[in-house]
Amino acid sequence: MAPDVICVVGVDGYFRKVNPAMIRLFGYTELELLNRPFIDFVYFEDKAKTVSQFKDIAEGEAVSYFENRLMTAAGKLKWLAWTTSNVTEEGLIFGVAKDITEQKGLEDTLQKANSLARIGAWEVDLDRGIVLWSDMTRDIHEAEPGFVPTLEEATNFYKAGTDRETITQIMTAAGRYGTSADTELQIVTVKGKTKWVRVIVEAEFTGKKCTKLYGSFQDIDARKKAELAVTEVLEDRNTILESIGDAFFAVDKNWEITYWNSAAAKLFGKPKSQMVNHNLMEQFPDWIGSETYHKYFDAVATGRAHHLGHYSQSYDLWLESSIYPGANGLSVYIKDVTTRKKAEVLATSILEERNTILESIGDAFFAVDKNWVVTYWNNMAEKVLKTPKNEILDCNLWEVFSGSIGSESYKKYHEAVETNYVAHFEDYFAPLCKWYEISAYPSPKGLAVYFKDITDRKASDIRLKELNASLQRQTRELATSNAELEQFAFVASHDLQEPLRMITSFMTLIEKKYNDIIDDKGRQYIHFAVDGAKRMRQIILDLLEFSKVKTLEDQPEEISLDKAVKEILALYRKQIEEKQARVIFADLPVIYTYKTPLRQVLQNLISNSLKYSTAGVAPEINISCVETESQWEIAVRDNGIGIEPQYFDKIFIIFQRLHNKETYSGTGMGLAIAKRIVENLGGKIWVESVKGHGTTFYFTILKKTGHETN
Repeated sequence: MAPDVICVVGVDGYFRKVNPAMIRLFGYTELELLNRPFIDFVYFEDKAKTVSQFKDIAEGEAVSYFENRLMTAAGKLKWLAWTTSNVTEEGLIFGVAKDITEQKGLEDTLQKANSLARIGAWEVDLDRGIVLWSDMTRDIHEAEPGFVPTLEEATNFYKAGTDRETITQIMTAAGRYGTSADTELQIVTVKGKTKWVRVIVEAEFTGKKCTKLYGSFQDIDARKKAELAVTEVLEDRNTILESIGDAFFAVDKNWEITYWNSAAAKLFGKPKSQMVNHNLMEQFPDWIGSETYHKYFDAVATGRAHHLGHYSQSYDLWLESSIYPGANGLSVYIKDVTTRKKAEVLATSILEERNTILESIGDAFFAVDKNWVVTYWNNMAEKVLKTPKNEILDCNLWEVFSGSIGSESYKKYHEAVETNYVAHFEDYFAPLCKWYEISAYPSPKGLAVYFKDITDRKASDIRLKELNASLQRQTRELATSNAELEQFAFVASHDLQEPLRMITSFMTLIEKKYNDIIDDKGRQYIHFAVDGAKRMRQIILDLLEFSKVKTLEDQPEEISLDKAVKEILALYRKQIEEKQARVIFADLPVIYTYKTPLRQVLQNLISNSLKYSTAGVAPEINISCVETESQWEIAVRDNGIGIEPQYFDKIFIIFQRLHNKETYSGTGMGLAIAKRIVENLGGKIWVESVKGHGTTFYFTILKKTGHETN
């Protein structure tokens, strides 16, 4: 059965919690029970022993069984049987109690019944068939004075079923064999009340014939019910002891085990049947001489309770034992705290590991509680803030750094605690002329702060800002200079081309007008002059083009590489046909970029592949494109004369030629222009070649996300 009362009491003697059953049992409201010391409710005769018992509990001696009387709101007495826990770390005692008022009343009745006896007599005259009852027997049956039952009526007073069958068998055996009997059965009285009685049966024989049955008839109803009630209380106690999580056992003064609960059987691997009525020390010989062994004997000798934690090597367990001496021996509660012990060891290990980490990190670190008392201060904090650990631990942060009250750090720390949000910021600490980068992390326990000295970085930032400002100024000046140079290049090219056109024109007129009188040598000189003027004009045009490469005047757009290549090939159709060249490309993608610069690069590379072809071999040009995560890589491969590796970089420099103008025409500007265009578009250009085995030019174009389609 569940206990009637469950409550929690503080060591100050006030109830902290009570269950509804307790409220119903005593008739008080919950508030009335909680607002008065529990001793106010104890019956005055029991107060002294209750106070003494409570004092023992408060000092750590849990109670397995204790009886006292409490007064209800209606002024009635209630007997309670208590079992309590040890005091918790919070100063609380958990108690359960059973209402044994009725059982106590039955015990009193049993005592009176024993003193008064309540024994009647009966007799059956078998010869005459008469049943005789004494007055007490009639009273026990609640029959009228003078009532004389028949044998059948007397038998039918016994409770139908087992009791009636039993008395019938007893009477038959006595009548036949003279067998005596002493038994306890239930009867149902004249008034319908069920009652326990003790029946003693004897037989009297004349010769071999039974002539009389007689005996005593005792009312044992009160005693029997009291015994059953006590048995029920013991069963309730056993139920409680079996339901608690702790192992529990009891021994008498001879160290024989009188109780062994299921938790003890599970903990030690020894069943109750093996332990009860056996000597404790014989069952646990390895305990002899141990600390626990000495505590058991001391508890018996001094009457003092003991509480100890110890490690059992035999069972590889950490245990906590509470030993309570009593009049008949010892009661022992044992709790398995192995899991808790391992957790404590783990927590200690984690704490040590945390401290090792906090001491090894490059950042300074400290922690404060809710009252700004410093609880941790690592070695780096000592160095950075020039404050030894022993001068600040357990001290108020703002008392040590009073000069920082009102500072940015002070405000940010309080803001982090109040809002429970992490704060990241920088602050200047004037006393040390230092800049710090700080991160403050709030928690229920307080604030954890990481910070590092960034004074050097701050100085670098200042220098960097100054350099950036200087660079921006120089950039503006350079932009102005470039604009002026572009203007100069345009004007210069225009002004330079005019005299060259004049030279070409007049030399041509001279050749026509004086053709008849000019010899071959003179014509050769005129040709040299005209050719030089034309080449000079082309160089001027290429320089002007090179100076304009960085300016992207058009807008980016979607460009089909297939279409762009076809348009370029149309320009070189005659040259392609003359050289019987093959240009291979297929399924080139659509890319998003600047059309004119891209076309200029492709045109230059295709033109070079046609120009630098191997004599007597039909040129073959292969154009392909590969997509990467961030760019397009375009390749133009040919089977031309090739380039030696030492010239791979030189060919991209302005005016650098590998061949004379008589063999291959050009000014040496084409690849330099291509390189500048590609780099302006954020890409790069390079070459791979083997002399006599062709050349492959690669260049990349940055992708613009969301525009490319295959």
